[in-house]
Amino acid sequence: MIPIRARTDSPITTSGVRPPLRPNHPLADTPCPVCDGPLTAEPITLVLVGFDPETRDEPHIWATGGSVAVHAACAGVDGDGDGDS
Repeated sequence: MIPIRARTDSPITTSGVRPPLRPNHPLADTPCPVCDGPLTAEPITLVLVGFDPETRDEPHIWATGGSVAVHAACAGVDGDGDGDS
């Protein structure tokens, strides 16, 4: 899991588009959880997967939740863009 800041009432959220991971990045050997391809091959995005249940019960606040890195295309995000979607 990768920590990410988001609103606790957020629907599924992606956070920006980043270049493909460098081969020496700690997650370089981790496959994309959607297509199993290497995260070093294509631009990636972080996808929010949730918050601690007690935190989720407090609506309309920003908190740290967990996210996973996936290829931007696998998340349906334009790989040429930048910024939050």
